[in-house]
Order: sequence, then C-alpha cells, then structure tokens
Amino acid sequence: MTYEEYERGEEMKAQGEVAQANLKAILDDHGCETVGQLARNAYKYTDCGAWLSVEVWGYERSTIVHGDAVRDLPTDAPIIAIHVGSIVEGVDGGVDAHVVDLLDEAFEEPAMAAAAYNRALEEVEKEAEDIWNETHGCTTCAQHWRDEGWLGGGSGGDGVTRVWDECPACSGSGSII
Repeated sequence: MTYEEYERGEEMKAQGEVAQANLKAILDDHGCETVGQLARNAYKYTDCGAWLSVEVWGYERSTIVHGDAVRDLPTDAPIIAIHVGSIVEGVDGGVDAHVVDLLDEAFEEPAMAAAAYNRALEEVEKEAEDIWNETHGCTTCAQHWRDEGWLGGGSGGDGVTRVWDECPACSGSGSII
C-alpha cells in the first residue's frame, strides 16, 4: 500500500464517521433506529406521503437505494446522503428530490444535519401542497373559477382545476383525481 492509498483510506474513514454521526442525529431527532423507520415515518406522518431514498457509498462510486430496499439496509451501511421527495397522486409529476448531503462541511455539528433534514421534509411538503392546490379542484371549485372569468379552469377533478380555498363543497381541500 502506498502512502497516498493510506491517506485516502484515512480520509474516507473520517468522512464515514462524520456521515454516520449526522445520520444518527437525524434518526435520533425522529425517534428512529434505522433508515427504514425514518422512511416509513416520512411517508406515514406527512400529508404528502414523502418518500426517502438514500445514497450509499460503494467502492469508487455511490448508489441510490429506493423503496423497500431502504428498509432492508443494515444500520452500518455507508449512507452519505438522504433524498426526500413526493409524488402527487392524480397528476403526472411530483416534487423533485431534496438532498441532504451527510458529508456537507457546513454541518458544524450533527444537529445541523437533523435541522437540514427537517427543512427538506418541510419544503417537500409545501411543494406537494402547492402542486395539489394547482391541480385538484372539485367541480364546485371549477364553477367558481369559471364564474370569476378564469379561462384556464377545467371541469373539476381533472388535474387542471385549481383548488378554491373557500369552496363549500370540498372545504378548500380539493378532490381526489
């Protein structure tokens, strides 16, 4: 082993320790022991049903792990980033991933990584709500927008009708498409 290889190994070890400390702070902040539990909580306890993917470091490259595979990751997996996003049912689109880089040098302490994860989750929730409100108006919402002269309105429940926040029919919540 050359000195350069040794140095690289030590650097990667230190980065792994930083990433694990930041991940542990996020898990602790949410009362979770595993990333799988964190993913389940993100889905279950957000209005938008946020999803989580994680970036795992491998030899010379990283891999993004999605869906059920996140649940099956061992607790010591070399996770270097968490990706948070959401789909919005009924429309072709969703919220693009917000990435929390566990190696971010701006995190002077692990609690800052937890705060960054919480902000990412809040931003995803807000973006999903905005998409919903732009596309999930009911038929009463659609009639309101037509009466107001908005020409871009649809017929309601069609993926193009905005939610009217004072709608007596859906209480400003929109409708399932």
